[in-house]
Amino acid sequence: MYRTHLIVQISDLHFGKNANPLKFYKSSVNEKAKQALRQAILAIEPRPDFIVVTGDVANRGEIAELQEGKAYLASILDGLWERGQVARCILVPGNHDVWRTTWATPSGYVGRKDRLQEWNSVFPTWSFLSNRVPDTDGTEVRPLSLRGYFQEKGQNVEESERGAQRALSVCEYFPSFNLAFLKLDSNVHVGRRPAHIARGAIGLEQRGCVDEILDSYDRATAGSPTPFADARRVALVHHHLTRLPNVRLENWMMLDDAGEVARWLARHGIRIILHGHFHWADSVGLTYWNTESNNSKVETIVVSAGSATAVDVDDRHNSCHYITMGNFRTNVKRPRLDNGEYQPLAVADSFDFVHRPRLRIEGDAPEDVPIFVEALEALVLGEEKYADSWHTYKLVKSVGYIDADRSYYGCVELHGENRNTQASEWIPFAFVATGAQQFEECECRVTDLDSGQPLPLEKIERRPIYVFPTKIYRHIPPGYGFRVQVTFRLKMVMLRERDYDVVSLLRFSRGVERIEFSLLSAGGILGPSLWELRADKLRRSAQTLDAVRQRPCNPPLSDEMTGYGVSIGSPSALAYLLLYERLS
Repeated sequence: MYRTHLIVQISDLHFGKNANPLKFYKSSVNEKAKQALRQAILAIEPRPDFIVVTGDVANRGEIAELQEGKAYLASILDGLWERGQVARCILVPGNHDVWRTTWATPSGYVGRKDRLQEWNSVFPTWSFLSNRVPDTDGTEVRPLSLRGYFQEKGQNVEESERGAQRALSVCEYFPSFNLAFLKLDSNVHVGRRPAHIARGAIGLEQRGCVDEILDSYDRATAGSPTPFADARRVALVHHHLTRLPNVRLENWMMLDDAGEVARWLARHGIRIILHGHFHWADSVGLTYWNTESNNSKVETIVVSAGSATAVDVDDRHNSCHYITMGNFRTNVKRPRLDNGEYQPLAVADSFDFVHRPRLRIEGDAPEDVPIFVEALEALVLGEEKYADSWHTYKLVKSVGYIDADRSYYGCVELHGENRNTQASEWIPFAFVATGAQQFEECECRVTDLDSGQPLPLEKIERRPIYVFPTKIYRHIPPGYGFRVQVTFRLKMVMLRERDYDVVSLLRFSRGVERIEFSLLSAGGILGPSLWELRADKLRRSAQTLDAVRQRPCNPPLSDEMTGYGVSIGSPSALAYLLLYERLS
């Protein structure tokens, strides 16, 4: 089932005692921030799916500090589980986690045969769930294992298990979300003086290992409905990859191989890079041209986290990030500690990044498919912009009818539920409108199917190009469902030959359990076919279209009309398009 995932990024927790000799026996953690952060994450609605920690769980690199940090993170996962949400915590080590960072051991290397020894003993796979979650729950946040793939290549059980664990230590892929996290150790020591414990690097050896493992994921999932090649990819690292405004001592914060690593990540299609280190929250965009893929442009977001709980904050605030990562839009909210509490998301700083889709048709020549790709790109951008991020949906039923004048009559039923702890007052809805349509001409009406009463409707924008966003006003208490019907008309918009209707799941970011999609015509439909939009690819669907005969609900005709339809449980595509060759 398609659903947008939610990520909370926290960084630089610094559990333990202060490393400053003048404050050596004082805690390096702001207790108010620590308590407020946990309360804020547990209060977030909708609930987060992933908690990512971009380094420096500990302050002096001692195992007791790492264990204290893990217990704190586990308490957050436990609290989410008690509230009905299974979330996964994914971590990467920071310089304070792997080097001794006190005045007594200034080199950071004293007695360190294996710098990751303590870290790996506490976080064996750099990722964990709450211990309270049964093995049968939380399938969406359990990463794909390559064990079967390695066995098919001829490896024995022990070898395939070792290979699968090695792959998971580098990359975790979640097919349900079409999402992958790349976990990088940026504390590699590459020929510099031991005292430079704040500096970092990835190194050629680690990059070669990552290349090999990502290739294994590509091969293992090729041909599946959710191939790794289409995954939205997030890189987690501790050190800085690019310069940030107002950051002091930045030469000490950067990766030694920052430029090489940034280009390398761009070649792997990384959408967003999350890091910490300097305790300075900021966001920047990087653009690269991929010389290994026709010089295609790659746009990457770099999100630098401030410290979530440390006493020492360079930007004067403890903060975290709340990231909604859609297919073509990413929203980053930055609540900060204010008077002992983390800000509500409604008043936090917010940043929107648009990833311009470059859709392509897979398996057919573009001239043979009646889809104006540029218009579809604008459509999906608009629908995701106004998506319903609050409600979950059991059923979305769309019945389109084309009359003799080629006008389109839409009838959409929304069967949803408010699974949050707060009441909602309106339901977002958007419908596609091409040509010189005005909202008032569309005769848009909403009916509450439970009471039979009309519901008030308000347009959000005066005149969008492709999508009409609206608000349907209805009070929905926590735990209650709703059933509404939306009808509208678009005058003379359908072509007699080679046109299509579309149902987009980008409108419903919290998920849809089932869609029912049909298109009727006054004179009959010839040459129908069903297509799917997955990632940036349009492809023919394996679902079967059925011939249907029914009365349209809009307009309320007495005669039955013919057409085609499909019913899909747990729909996983971003959109479904019903194409026809000709109207009879």
